[in-house]
Amino acid sequence: MPIYDPNKNYNDAYWSLFCQNESILAKIEDISLSRDSHLKKIFKIEEEYEHWHNNLGDNDEEDEY
Repeated sequence: MPIYDPNKNYNDAYWSLFCQNESILAKIEDISLSRDSHLKKIFKIEEEYEHWHNNLGDNDEEDEY
């Protein structure tokens, strides 16, 4: 733990760190929302791929007979 400095304004230091923390948390929230959006798009693409893959696979089997 740092040594107490009577010349330092600890109130200002507290609020400075508080504001930095709030800024970091806002950036983390933006990144997480972006991540969620990208994951939803990926899942949608995977579902469409599976749908088309399964449907094309079914048609290929019918053509063989």
